[in-house]
Amino acid sequence: MGVLGLRPIPERCAACSICELACTFHHTKAFGRRPSSIAVHKDHVTGEVTIAIHETEAGPRRACDLCAGERVPLCVKWCPVGAVGTTRTRP
Repeated sequence: MGVLGLRPIPERCAACSICELACTFHHTKAFGRRPSSIAVHKDHVTGEVTIAIHETEAGPRRACDLCAGERVPLCVKWCPVGAVGTTRTRP
């Protein structure tokens, strides 16, 4: 059975945006943050990080396809702190 979903772990996240860059590269073969299916936001007052996975297209954001054609979603593969994991059940 393959990956069915992504599991954000915001308490691990350093808000480095590598996951967003990797995701955009999957979709467009270019680096950027706007078309990413994953969005990271850090509240600079509280330090709280939120990670959103977009399952539908919205404006420039692409819907997450779990990096179709890749063995592992690129956000999972390239996150240096393990803030995005996979799940075999839908969250």
